[in-house]
Amino acid sequence: MGFFKLKIQTPNKTVVDCKEADQIWVQSMFGPVGLLPKHTHMIFQLDNGIVTAVSDTKENFFIGQGICKIIDDKVTILCPFCKRSEDIDVNREKDLVEKISKKLADKNITLDESEKLHKELQTARQMIQITQKD
Repeated sequence: MGFFKLKIQTPNKTVVDCKEADQIWVQSMFGPVGLLPKHTHMIFQLDNGIVTAVSDTKENFFIGQGICKIIDDKVTILCPFCKRSEDIDVNREKDLVEKISKKLADKNITLDESEKLHKELQTARQMIQITQKD
């Protein structure tokens, strides 16, 4: 079937360069997107979420909103930050989930605060999720 070469670039560093993958899963602004080799060329916006590169093994990353560019069998992701699953501090993220949940229970928070906290909660939960073994 072939493979992709994945590159994930943040403003500060190249996180991944030329990683070979049979499949790549990303979180677009409209939901999850699965990419296979020979995919049509395209550029689309990514939401905060999990990027999974599948070959003989599976490697997970958590990225901030960014751009995904597919040209030939090269997938380039440009994003403000990226964390490999092994670099995530699960205890910190669990503490954050607890802290945010308590703040959301406060009936005096504004709608804007609530939306911001829900996004932070979703991010923390996704970071915990990618550290779990399949």
